[in-house]
Amino acid sequence: MCGRFEQSETPRYYGDALSTHISRQLKTLGDNGPSYNVAPGQHPWMIMLHNGELLFIGTPLG
Repeated sequence: MCGRFEQSETPRYYGDALSTHISRQLKTLGDNGPSYNVAPGQHPWMIMLHNGELLFIGTPLG
């Protein structure tokens, strides 16, 4: 099993839901659309807390 998952909304949606400003990350990583079958080798958005700030990062999966 390869561990696929879905990101059914846009990064902008998740940023709004978490009340965080993500325009800097959108400039560098783009506003990827929803993906209903994220597979190894793709670069899904990850959300992490760094120095008290929520960061949206694109990181390779797998």
